[in-house]
Amino acid sequence: MVSKAGADKPNRPLTDRLPKAKDEEYESAAERMERHQQIRKIMQAQREAEELARREAEHQRLMESPYALQLYDRDAVDRRFNEVKTQRDTQQLQDILKTMQLRSCVSELVPQPEGFETILDGMLAGYPHFSPVIDFMRSRMRLNALKRHPALGFTANVLLVGPAGCGKSSFLDALGRQLGTKFASIACAAATNGFDLCGLSGGWGNGKSGGMHNLLVNEDCPNPIILLDEIDKAGASDEKFPFIGCLYGLLEPQNAKRFKDEFVGVEIDASRVSWFASANDVRLLDAPIKDRFEIIEVPAPDANDLRQIIPQLYRQRLVDHGLQEVFNPEIDSRLVDLLATAESTSIRRIKSMVDTALANAAARIGRTDGCMEITSTDLPEMGPSKQTYRIGFVH
Repeated sequence: MVSKAGADKPNRPLTDRLPKAKDEEYESAAERMERHQQIRKIMQAQREAEELARREAEHQRLMESPYALQLYDRDAVDRRFNEVKTQRDTQQLQDILKTMQLRSCVSELVPQPEGFETILDGMLAGYPHFSPVIDFMRSRMRLNALKRHPALGFTANVLLVGPAGCGKSSFLDALGRQLGTKFASIACAAATNGFDLCGLSGGWGNGKSGGMHNLLVNEDCPNPIILLDEIDKAGASDEKFPFIGCLYGLLEPQNAKRFKDEFVGVEIDASRVSWFASANDVRLLDAPIKDRFEIIEVPAPDANDLRQIIPQLYRQRLVDHGLQEVFNPEIDSRLVDLLATAESTSIRRIKSMVDTALANAAARIGRTDGCMEITSTDLPEMGPSKQTYRIGFVH
């Protein structure tokens, strides 16, 4: 026999816990409204209980994973939340901390793919002038593969030094996709302070969390590939929040294990990030930054390299624009030769020319059910100068 106290337990079927309606003839409007409110509360409690069970199950799964990484301390989040919840103008920070409380403090590292050798071979075919970089990665990944459960990582920060437009950014973007991890690029040329990366304390009135916290916590990827693009062009930094200064700790794994966003104020483990940087002139970098990187030179691709790169680049541009089912995925070899031998060309410039050719082909052909192809007439004028369009008043 079920006791009266036991009848109120929340694990009873939902239908048994819903308040029963009186005969409509005897139920007043107020009673009906109260009954509906009770039903909504019970159903909301049921949804919250199901969500809590789902989160607990996911946390348990992560704890049992061989690639588990404790990203932050849940108790530290609770202490920080209790510290700020009574303070004024902290709603944004409270929302961030609540999200951290709801999420598991354990994250899962991206494993090193078992077929990494094949992946690197494919990258070499698509970027033959990156062979020194790929050789470096191959040796590090072979060493990593000796572990029982190798997580993705190269155990070193890598600085790619080479001419502008040689494909450093696109190479790393493609590498991240092939290895199954996230890729983020930071334009150092536009960075004059460190709070975009490391957060700005709320004491300054316009505080906000930085990119590192958002990527590692919100994107749920503790070992992404991050590119510091054109680090030699970081420029004059804000004296109070220097951009280069905030990198010193992040580029040292021991310090990065206790990275603390200036706004959030909770330590997170940022030690598993794979850091890359690109530079055109390494002489412009300070010695403390150079000392934190393995420096590898990347030459400009020659015409033969470009003949290998362009077909893959063309297919990727179709995917980037969502046009892979509209255009023929294979580019004519004669167009490849034209692009590869164009004057003062670069991978960046070829991307632009391919995009222009796609747009010109669409304008020339119009909407069609057939498969479109670009031709030599769709390519922009070859040469170092870009096409310009005059604007202004007509007199």
